Formats: sequence, structure tokens, C-alpha cells
Amino acid sequence: MTRYTLALEHWESLVQPRADLDKADKWLNCAPPKTMHSNAKGTVMFKVMIFIKRKPGMSTEDFIHHYENSHAPLGLAKVPNIKKYVRHYLSPYGNDVYLQDSGFAYDVVTELGFDDRADFERGMTYLTEPNTAALIAEDEGKLFDRSSIRFMLVEDRKSAI
Repeated sequence: MTRYTLALEHWESLVQPRADLDKADKWLNCAPPKTMHSNAKGTVMFKVMIFIKRKPGMSTEDFIHHYENSHAPLGLAKVPNIKKYVRHYLSPYGNDVYLQDSGFAYDVVTELGFDDRADFERGMTYLTEPNTAALIAEDEGKLFDRSSIRFMLVEDRKSAI
């Protein structure tokens, strides 16, 4: 029995079919996806997730402390049009269905939100100004494995519950 089969059986044991969904959707127990993230204006927010590994040899506690007390305030000060800035610190987890992976690739997923793509591009332009770029790079060098940094554009979908 594969890990996938175990996971599927686990989900099927938890999901109660809904009578209002057709047969193909019953096992999912969800409605068609809807965009979920809105800004203050009620429109869809442009979201970016940044996957980052801490600098080799740095403890998790030191990493979080520096990110929260130095890098995050610096980022907020240098990107004035940012609307959302959340750091999601990662820890390995495992149970009977999912194996724990102690060698995961990232320590934090940083979420940035802007009104739209043009607003995001303006934010990135602020970061390329020579003085700002130097400040950011210097601070990143203190806590990130800079070769690990990956930016991903995100489109959220939310299941009706």
C-alpha cells in the first residue's frame, strides 16, 4: 500500500458526501473554487510568496528574531505600497499518514500583498534603487541563504464550506 493510497483512504473516511454535488465531486466535498483574497477596496489582491532558507549555521530562533526585528521593519519602510506582509515560519510535521521530513528546503514562506500587479512592480522598483538595494542585500546576507530565495506569484482558490 503506497503513501498516496493511505492518504486517499484517510480523506475518504473523513469526507461525508453532499447530496447537492454530482457524483464526480462527492469525494471532494467542495464546491467549485472561488478567488479568496481581497484588499480593502474589495478587489482581488495581487499576492506573492517568497520561499527562503536561513543562512547556514544560524539557529531558527536567531533567524526569526532577526527577521522580525530587523528585516521585516526594513522591508516595510522601503516598500511603502505594500498592503500585506506575513511571514509563515515552517516546522516539520508527521503522523501516521504523512512522513515527517527533517530536511525541508525552506524555513519561511513570506507573503506579500499588493493592490494589483502594477502595484507589485512599483514595490519591486523601490527595492532596486541603489541605496535601498544595498541596505536590503546587506541585511539579507546576515540571515538568508540568498541562493535559496524563490518568488512565486499566487492565485488563491477557496473551497466553499
